[in-house]
Amino acid sequence: TVLVEQKVIAKLGHSYGSWYVVKEATPTAKGLEQRDCKNCDAYETRERASYTWKKDANGWYLLDSNGNRVINQWVQYSYGYCYLDSNGYMLTSKWVLDEIGWAYAGSDGYRVTSKWIKDATDWCYVDEIGYMVYNQWVKDSVGWCYVGINGYMVYNQWVEDSKGLCYVGSDGYMVTSKWIKDTSGWCYVDANGYKVTNKWV
Repeated sequence: TVLVEQKVIAKLGHSYGSWYVVKEATPTAKGLEQRDCKNCDAYETRERASYTWKKDANGWYLLDSNGNRVINQWVQYSYGYCYLDSNGYMLTSKWVLDEIGWAYAGSDGYRVTSKWIKDATDWCYVDEIGYMVYNQWVKDSVGWCYVGINGYMVYNQWVEDSKGLCYVGSDGYMVTSKWIKDTSGWCYVDANGYKVTNKWV
């Protein structure tokens, strides 16, 4: 029998590596960082700073958790979405073209939704997610309007849809239950706004 001398090995302490990002911060919430022990399964976590809004003489801008300006993108914050330009400044009262289409940053900097907007050209409408609509009817509290191929309200003309011909007047709203005179003569539109044909009225 051979006896082997036993040695007592001291318990190793924790030895942590570098911090790494587990969850990135957003403009509205802090993130999470973690570092792992090299000797066991222990780990430590800490909050990762959220984005920070700053303001200077040129306007509002946003710094990410690394201190860099956020540029050329919509960011979700508080009441909706704001757009930061190539210099990182929040746009106000301006159109923005992105991969989806045209959207409008209002006077408060937030993307406008479900609303008529009047710009230097005319009236146009943005839908529930904030993008300009084209070639479709829009109903508001007054009545039905039509926005054309360029996204702007049309006036004093016939509009054809899948059900027939309708007429929009000088105010941009669909005319109903009324006689209309155009270049071809007198026509009548019914209560739904459609041109009546082959029928006594």
